[in-house]
Amino acid sequence: MIPEWMQKIEAAPCACCTASIGKKRGFVQKAISDIFTFFEECLVNDSIAKRKGLLQSLDPRVKLVSMIFLIFAVAMTHDIRLLAIVYGLTLVFAYLSKVEIVFFLKRVWVFIPIFAGIIMIPILFNVFTPGDALVTIANLGPNPHLGPFALPPVVTITVQGTMLALTFVLRVATCVSAAVLLFLTTPRDLLFKSLRSLKVPKVYVLTMD
Repeated sequence: MIPEWMQKIEAAPCACCTASIGKKRGFVQKAISDIFTFFEECLVNDSIAKRKGLLQSLDPRVKLVSMIFLIFAVAMTHDIRLLAIVYGLTLVFAYLSKVEIVFFLKRVWVFIPIFAGIIMIPILFNVFTPGDALVTIANLGPNPHLGPFALPPVVTITVQGTMLALTFVLRVATCVSAAVLLFLTTPRDLLFKSLRSLKVPKVYVLTMD
């Protein structure tokens, strides 16, 4: 016979575990929810794609090829002024396509911290990007080391690192803006038909759909 106390099962976790898991899930679930909400608005809700705007009036195949070319061109560009101009043009195209600017900015910049933040922050510092000091963060003293790695005596944010970070963020923002404009201004069925017309294998189109 099994004692009665051994037959009892504690189904609920303890309060401390519930509190800890709840906080972690809250952040993760919010991030995932925001991303899925964006895709739902872009791909399921075609209200913006049906408006009479500039990009809506273009052939979906022309838009698709143009956006792909723009994304590749931006990815290869290192001129921060040119990137700023192209990013500004995406805002102009959004306005001319009857897309609310605040709505558009929120949909674009929700991705920037996720995809750019982890890469952007380290390159600000002279530990990774040597250069002219912009802001001093810490004075580590002579010959500092982190395990086998030598560190600079003074940790600073450099001008060169800041420019690299700004360039990277602008590049990501411009590419994401172009992709968002394509999704917002093109009905889903026409977008996937355009992919097929460009000889994208049917299995890939069906998988994305």
